[in-house]
Amino acid sequence: MFRSLCTTLLTLFVVSLACAQGNLELGVNFGGSLYNGDLSPAFNRDYPKFIEPAAGVFLRTDFSRRLSGRLHFHQTRLRGNDIETGRNFRNLNFRNNISELAAMIEFNFLNINSSNGPIQFFVEGGLAAFHHNPKTFYQGTYIELQQLGTEGQGIPGFPDNYNKLQYAIPGGGGIKIPVGPSAKITLEAAARKLFFDYIDDVGTGIVSYDELLAGNGELATILHDRTFELVGEEPGPFPTGARGGDFDDWYYIFSVGVSWNLTVTSSGGNARCPKF
Repeated sequence: MFRSLCTTLLTLFVVSLACAQGNLELGVNFGGSLYNGDLSPAFNRDYPKFIEPAAGVFLRTDFSRRLSGRLHFHQTRLRGNDIETGRNFRNLNFRNNISELAAMIEFNFLNINSSNGPIQFFVEGGLAAFHHNPKTFYQGTYIELQQLGTEGQGIPGFPDNYNKLQYAIPGGGGIKIPVGPSAKITLEAAARKLFFDYIDDVGTGIVSYDELLAGNGELATILHDRTFELVGEEPGPFPTGARGGDFDDWYYIFSVGVSWNLTVTSSGGNARCPKF
């Protein structure tokens, strides 16, 4: 309830501020996303095959010639697979649908005049909240991992299950190109710094086979370590140790967007915002 209230207030604040400044852009964007974590490729050349589609909608306003604000909703998917990345010692895979709401500040550090208006180069940063739910493909179906506690989450003496709602700090940059009196094309690339290590369900939690089997059941032990599939054996005990590295996960979104200034009138001026 508290998170929903904060999101609603933030939306109303950004829209109200946009009206006060006299311009409000509505836009859509399309592009791709990439994940970086414990199941990402061992070699940079393999990253392109893990690009997943991304799309979003956004509202933007100009605070000044240099500063712009943007409220952005993104929908994308992240995925990783040990077999495809050369890290097949665990035989793990995941996919994760991401729904993200971000509040961004754009700093326009370079303006180049054109016949349609200034071409603006910008850097950006902000705060994002996103919902995620990692799944793995096993025996012909996708299985949700968060509720299983594959690293002992939920067992007495172990951490709680990680939350499906998480926060991130996005940062990146791009270029805004005017294509008429009320439209822009935006090219953008931004990284998301996360504050947890389980967007792929793989972290540094250490649990023994017997503890996991007794506490969270057989399916959790099977999906903790799937090397048995590589050698054609039945599921069984696995070595005790961390499955992942010490660093939190990241993801990246790069896109092309088109926006329209909703406050530009047919005469080329700004429309007045409604009063409440």
